[in-house]
Amino acid sequence: MLEELATDRSDASGTSYWNPATGDYDRELLTASLGHDAVLPRLVAPGASMGTTVAQPDVPAGIVVGPGAGDNAAAALGLGAREGDVVVSIGTSGTVFAVTDRPVADETGAVAGFADASGAFLPLVATLNAARVLDRTAALLGVDHAGLGELALAAEPGSGGLVLQPYFEGERTPTCPMRRRRCSA
Repeated sequence: MLEELATDRSDASGTSYWNPATGDYDRELLTASLGHDAVLPRLVAPGASMGTTVAQPDVPAGIVVGPGAGDNAAAALGLGAREGDVVVSIGTSGTVFAVTDRPVADETGAVAGFADASGAFLPLVATLNAARVLDRTAALLGVDHAGLGELALAAEPGSGGLVLQPYFEGERTPTCPMRRRRCSA
């Protein structure tokens, strides 16, 4: 156990009150959101130590503790993603992110300006619906995943204007199409 709260920039970037341009918390935004200030974890730089453990019954003192990372930042780090790379993850939720050397600010809310664990940035689009949408669509078309892939490859580019909005179970981000509010909490 550590003696103080600490986190890394990738987790902090998911709070909506961390400023990627300054690399620090935006206390004004935090206070405007909560109506008061709050105790926040110390931000640990990429590659730095959060500190060392304090002696506990099952944990010796002095073990160096790293800052960790948010799930997508950890994926980028583990994959060795570099500037210009794009990573797609399809599971319960789905994400697409790129690695850039500059923070991204999208006023529409469609692209989240996350930070990675190395000092770069991960502009990211996420949906709560990913693999399940593929499963349901394949079932509706009477094919398995391989068959769905074959149909996709055989489709006319642009699919004749057909668009599927996969908001089957709500959204956390981006905002609802054509609306300026979030689809779900």
